[in-house]
Amino acid sequence: MKRLSRRAFLETTSAAGVAAIWGLPPAAARPNLTADRLGTPVGPVAESVLQGIAHYVDAQQAPAALLDGDFRVVRTSRSHQLLLNYDPADVYGKSCQTYWSREMHRIIEGIGGLSNFRRCGIYCVDFTVVRQRVGFDKAQALVFLGRTVAIGNPRNPMAYLTTSRLTRGEALRSSATIQCLDPPA
Repeated sequence: MKRLSRRAFLETTSAAGVAAIWGLPPAAARPNLTADRLGTPVGPVAESVLQGIAHYVDAQQAPAALLDGDFRVVRTSRSHQLLLNYDPADVYGKSCQTYWSREMHRIIEGIGGLSNFRRCGIYCVDFTVVRQRVGFDKAQALVFLGRTVAIGNPRNPMAYLTTSRLTRGEALRSSATIQCLDPPA
């Protein structure tokens, strides 16, 4: 992927800018194809899909994140930024692991790590992450219910979209349910 400044990640909403983030050559240099042999959209189709998803993330009132196919942060919703208390310039272009909680690390380890997403063809992960502060009542637990989906071919996705919602409730266990082409070994 082409190295871009943090500012480019923050300001890019145009099709050409989205294409640059994803390492695509300028539109004039690309063939006008709709999908590669793996079924992943390329060219103008990929640009419009990615631009649409970036706008979708921007419009979300709940936490949402758009990651590239290598799990680097491309876009996050304002509520995601406020909830996890970070400046987008500090995470955009970096691995999504920079803002994971211990509970999310355990879920991803349970799946077999990020490398299993492509190897197993994971196309959907429904997750529950429970955050409970030590010394607080169980009713004070924060519960994140969310879903991560692969955009494009799960074995070679162009992106991942994660959406979630925050609820308060009784302490549950953090967990995940995966849907994939091949089960993990």
